Amino acid sequence: MNHHMAWQYRKTIDSSTIGPHQATPTALSYTRKWRSISEFLQIFYLSIQCTLTSLSLLHYQIRSTCLSQSLLAKCFTAVGSTLLLH
Repeated sequence: MNHHMAWQYRKTIDSSTIGPHQATPTALSYTRKWRSISEFLQIFYLSIQCTLTSLSLLHYQIRSTCLSQSLLAKCFTAVGSTLLLH
């Protein structure tokens, strides 16, 4: 193995072991992808919470519709604001 081949080999090893701490385009796109995934999961979780809230409100048949409406409004406002922020 001559010097050039050794250098080429080392270069491939270096490029294959790039961590997220190095600002390479691929690493950046990965972090961006993960950020969007986490945002999606956050919104998904909020919508599940809203669904559960509305189901529990229906289940217990809360007499004061005013209270249940304000709870649902608060919930969906949270989801809406989360969607608008991103």
